[in-house]
Amino acid sequence: MSTATVERWLEELGYASEPAVLHRRGDQLPDSHPYTAELKTLLHPEGAIRARAVFDVEGVPTVVFVGDDGKTLSTDLLDEIRKRIWNQNLASIIIEVSGHIARAMPVQRTAQEERLNISSVRPDGPFSAIDVTSANLLRRKPEWFDVNNRVDRKPL
Repeated sequence: MSTATVERWLEELGYASEPAVLHRRGDQLPDSHPYTAELKTLLHPEGAIRARAVFDVEGVPTVVFVGDDGKTLSTDLLDEIRKRIWNQNLASIIIEVSGHIARAMPVQRTAQEERLNISSVRPDGPFSAIDVTSANLLRRKPEWFDVNNRVDRKPL
């Protein structure tokens, strides 16, 4: 997927207007960030997740943007990405970008994904930076954030 495609989604959803808390693949990550190691793992171009961007809420990586050259990720690969992010116990939302279509989903496999079209998203709409930081998403999709399904609540 081209960087321009990812940038357009970040722009249209309002994440690009928050540069202090948006970390893109290839950015220099501040050593002072409490989750620098986790961000490097998420954004590593040859890693297991290969995120294109990660958005922080109150310093915690929360939204992870993934995608693979304009093609939808396979169910198996997406499940593996979800599991790895869930195991970090940080991010709670994945947005898979594939050209003009995206799929937003919780890291927890407890709820249905939502499809987004680049032509209908807004910087103040569903799954936007404002939607996530204002807790509107939490109120609209409480099943996506069930604390009983967090990794620290599951017995080993």
